[in-house]
Amino acid sequence: MQKTMNDIKNTINSKNLFFASGMLLAFVIPFNQKVVSLLIGVFIIMGAILAIRSKTQIIWKYKIPYLVLISFYLIHLLSVLKGISDPHFTDLEVKLSFIIFPLLFIFLPIVRSNIDKNIYKAFLVGVILVFFICLVNAFRHSIELDNWQFNPNVIGGHNYFLYSLFSTFTHPSYNTMFSSLAFAFLLYVGAKNNFKKLWLYYLIGGIIVINVYLLSSRAGTYAFFAMLYFSALSFYLWRRNLLKFILFLIAITILFFCFQKINPRVVHFSKNVEKQVLIAKSEGLSKASVADVNVRWAYWKAGLSMASSNWATGVGVGNVFQKRLNKYEEFGLEEGVDKKHNFHNQYMETLVGTGVIGLSLLLSIFFIALWRGIKYKDYLLVSFSIIVGINLLFESMLMMSSGSIFTAFFYCLLISKSEISIVEHKKKLPK
Repeated sequence: MQKTMNDIKNTINSKNLFFASGMLLAFVIPFNQKVVSLLIGVFIIMGAILAIRSKTQIIWKYKIPYLVLISFYLIHLLSVLKGISDPHFTDLEVKLSFIIFPLLFIFLPIVRSNIDKNIYKAFLVGVILVFFICLVNAFRHSIELDNWQFNPNVIGGHNYFLYSLFSTFTHPSYNTMFSSLAFAFLLYVGAKNNFKKLWLYYLIGGIIVINVYLLSSRAGTYAFFAMLYFSALSFYLWRRNLLKFILFLIAITILFFCFQKINPRVVHFSKNVEKQVLIAKSEGLSKASVADVNVRWAYWKAGLSMASSNWATGVGVGNVFQKRLNKYEEFGLEEGVDKKHNFHNQYMETLVGTGVIGLSLLLSIFFIALWRGIKYKDYLLVSFSIIVGINLLFESMLMMSSGSIFTAFFYCLLISKSEISIVEHKKKLPK
């Protein structure tokens, strides 16, 4: 009896330490990646201790999403070896979280606990703190100390309160993606608490909306509003209040148009698109800027042309960089060559590097999450899939550790949470 009590105590302690390390990791993800790497090690060690002490039997049919993540990494490993003349091991390092996290979560027990909400809250606090640091940094750069005048603009019409000059720690696209998921967590935690202290949720939600506005990432903004529309639909299915559902849709739509019509960067982009379209028509795409949608589409067409040489397994991750520049030259995309642009599309990056096999695995990651989220009414899992899935369409998010760690960590965490829903659903079925 004493031994059993000790085992239970050890498991509880291991579980608490594991979730505490998860909270720390979630908190620092929006910050510096060097700190994140250190805390990943702590999180893995705590998780391994929990897995060893719990000695849980693995139900493999629940672990398929993790196996798909691992397969995605292994395909990249084989692809790197394929380009052995110029092995691109950096890509394996960047995507290392796609094998570390799923391997850990496969062996973790299904923990029926609300402690995971603390991880969401920690991430939310991290995102809010990053926003205030960026805000202070923008004010600091905008105040001219010699005469104490406020001037947020810099040479070239850029603004310290917008886009890359505002986003201190990461690229604005990543920061917007973090903010979008933080907003989804806010809604989830609020719903679980029946939105007690409603003013607090309005305050935090307002801060996140302002942050998304200032970050001015077009792709990130589209993903953010797609999540908001889905959230409105989820609210209707939850409460069945048609009037509030319609009011939410109207409010979200008005907010979206405000983003499009008021944000200086978006307005500047719209004018620039018109200018670049004229340039492309008169002088050709080679003279146009990547800001033009037609030029980005030209990048994708260049990618499809590269992929056509080997649809099944791709050209090899290590060969993509140089072959992409050669293809840009062939297509006359001068800016792409000069600035060494990627395809601005993670799906295209995966298709070119690892072929249809790699692309199928990447799509499967999100289709599985969407299917499981919809079937078991898991709001967070569907929201996560929408946010990341849309961002990957316009940015090569998984080419940076910021995107890979964020995606792999929260994917595994949310898939683990969905296992509880599956178990509870099975119990309700007639035997």
